[in-house]
Amino acid sequence: MSRFDEFLRRVEAEAEAEGPEAVAELEAFRDHYRLARELARRRHSLCWTQLHLSEVSGIPQSEISRIERGRANPTLLTVSRLSRALGVRLCVHEICRPDQAEGSVAAVQSTASPPMVRARASEV
Repeated sequence: MSRFDEFLRRVEAEAEAEGPEAVAELEAFRDHYRLARELARRRHSLCWTQLHLSEVSGIPQSEISRIERGRANPTLLTVSRLSRALGVRLCVHEICRPDQAEGSVAAVQSTASPPMVRARASEV
């Protein structure tokens, strides 16, 4: 096991110890970084620079950089514009509801919370 894997296990254990809200927040961060990573991966597969993606999408290059580094919290409109420019579409592949089976992310959210939507980019 790598040091990074050990670190992640400690973070997960800490979130579980803190309770359902911390676990839900950790999962939201994972989704956030997963989407940023997929957009960056698609840009790289096209051999595009951030500047080129900026020109095609209309999103400033500095914002694309922040998104890819996980330093920005882009709006749905921004993600949609980037996805279209990259030739992918944003698909909701899972909707978690508070009444789902024990152990799911949604099961640890309070019933007052809105459903968590997980999304990923897929090629058109």
